[in-house]
Amino acid sequence: MLAAEEFRLPSGVSRINMDEKILHEELRILEQTYRGRKPALEVWLSLELALTKKISAGIKPDQRITNAAKAVIALADTPEKILQLGQARIEEIFTSCNFLVKRAKWVINFAQNLLDNYGGEVPRNFDELEKLFKDKSVYSWVSFEILVAVILSAQCTDKRVNEVTKILFPLADTPEKILQLGQARLEEIIRPCGLYKSKAKHIIETSKILLENYGGKVPSDFDELLKLPGVGRKTANVILSVSFGTPALAVDTHVFRLANRLKLAEGKTPLEVELGLKEIIPRSKWSEAHHWLIWHGREICTARKPKCSICPLSKICPAAM
Repeated sequence: MLAAEEFRLPSGVSRINMDEKILHEELRILEQTYRGRKPALEVWLSLELALTKKISAGIKPDQRITNAAKAVIALADTPEKILQLGQARIEEIFTSCNFLVKRAKWVINFAQNLLDNYGGEVPRNFDELEKLFKDKSVYSWVSFEILVAVILSAQCTDKRVNEVTKILFPLADTPEKILQLGQARLEEIIRPCGLYKSKAKHIIETSKILLENYGGKVPSDFDELLKLPGVGRKTANVILSVSFGTPALAVDTHVFRLANRLKLAEGKTPLEVELGLKEIIPRSKWSEAHHWLIWHGREICTARKPKCSICPLSKICPAAM
């Protein structure tokens, strides 16, 4: 938990009738209440990709590991079939890989874990993915999906985005597959998210640029991300934070509202609020603080009817005084 002394008041950011201790306490309570909460958006990891990630043991998989995972899935495309295939047969497939017995055992254990704890499917939400892989680098494997989901989330709820991506990602989870899908079909699938024509156009254009300029990979540089259609500061910061673990503080509608309402960082634009928040919150906590504010804004400090009676900040909130 952050000590009050770790937060510092920003220079040039207005604090009307606010005591420094109150600002510290607001941030401390937010962290205590929402610490560990993950993004509400969901991704989709194919069984083949999940298997590749699992047997690579935290290192970048070489072609032998990738081919071995493909060969297993070609013979057994569900956890049940993997168990039926058996460890001895999987060891035969892994003959070109180091530690073939150990890796084959990992495959069996992974399939059993999916059946016992996840209904035989690779989980889609971030909490369960972390439990399954015990490795946050898994998010970089789905950085394109995260990018698409954030583009779709503009003026749309995460719940609706998750409903749409549950259909979209099994069909197209890479730039190549998005282009194969085509804009007309993409528009049809993402229509429930609203602004579907412009969003589909951005996703198609972004897919082309990623293939032409970045080898089909999502760049991990802020300025390069901003070159992609449909990507602004908020989206770029989300990608850096979630996909690549880079400290970043994205300002969406909830963060903007709460920063002003709590007088943590008053500003008329998202950029002003972002810069203000970055001055009072240590860089190592930027990504987490983004989620504290989002969850508080969704669950309690809503735009029209904030639930002040159950708010943990009610006694010190400047808007409630």
